[in-house]
Amino acid sequence: MAPERGRCPDSDSFQDPALGGMAASGHLALGTLPRSSWVRGSGPAVLSRLRDAALVRPGFLSTAEEETLSRELEPELRRRRYEYDHWDAAIHGFRETEKSRWSEASRAILQRVQVAAFSPGQTLLSSVHVLDLEPRGYIKPHVDSIKFCGATIAGLSLLSPSVMRLVHTQEPGEWLELLLEPGSLYILRGSARYDFSHEILRDEESFFGGRRVPRGRRISVICRSLPEGMGPGGPQPTAPLISSASKSPINRSAGLLKRLQGPRPGVLSRRSCRQPPRAGAAAASGGGHRERPRRCSGWAGSRARRGLCPGPAAGPASGRAGCGHRGGSCLHSSGR
Repeated sequence: MAPERGRCPDSDSFQDPALGGMAASGHLALGTLPRSSWVRGSGPAVLSRLRDAALVRPGFLSTAEEETLSRELEPELRRRRYEYDHWDAAIHGFRETEKSRWSEASRAILQRVQVAAFSPGQTLLSSVHVLDLEPRGYIKPHVDSIKFCGATIAGLSLLSPSVMRLVHTQEPGEWLELLLEPGSLYILRGSARYDFSHEILRDEESFFGGRRVPRGRRISVICRSLPEGMGPGGPQPTAPLISSASKSPINRSAGLLKRLQGPRPGVLSRRSCRQPPRAGAAAASGGGHRERPRRCSGWAGSRARRGLCPGPAAGPASGRAGCGHRGGSCLHSSGR
């Protein structure tokens, strides 16, 4: 079972209270504190078992490096809204993206992560998972699918501290907790990756031993190795790891299911064309939209950002009946 808050089970599983002031003031210098300062567990056996499988490297990033990553990610994240209705309720209060293009400075940081966390024979997924949790956000226990992620996961923590808890999937009494300070690197591999679920504790549960770890906004930059048998030149994952709205490494099927089902009969999709058809198009298509309209591919401007058709194009129609959008068909002209 999960540890009771505030109790000190033993010296190996409870961090030094002196860490409280140091952690609150910023980064921790690597090697200046014992391992028990940022890793605690249910007992010596699990601590020994996961000594090389669940690692934390506090102070991996300098303050300048953390700011470099945060500045680069902020414009992309700001365009997305926090979500609270994850399809299986695994994540709450989050926004995320997959990023494969980085500045030179950020690429140098990610190269250091690769050297520190992955073996020379491991190939990394080309896209890096960026997960932004608001102060009230959290991640419930889960084990990443072996179809979409290999044997090693490594994550950089930005902006605020948090507590990651690992619990054995078959023996709930075996657990490990990691204190993830801003600028730290955590590494999960082997048994910690496959045999233990991991989660980020919500604010009201965010304790490390007897010390409160108040949650703030947290950004994690997560690198993952390719699934087994998917090296260079081999097959790639057959489904995307993530999209802006409905898929993450935890959620891989809900978005596809929605696309297959389409909008409900008689209900216009929020991402479909909503302009009335021209008179000619109405006659040609039987009066307008069918039950499952297709979105217009001629999006432009602010209406496009809201998922709406921008309406008839200026000037004469481009050889099509209907809205006259240039480039791509629209429901107005196709009636489909």
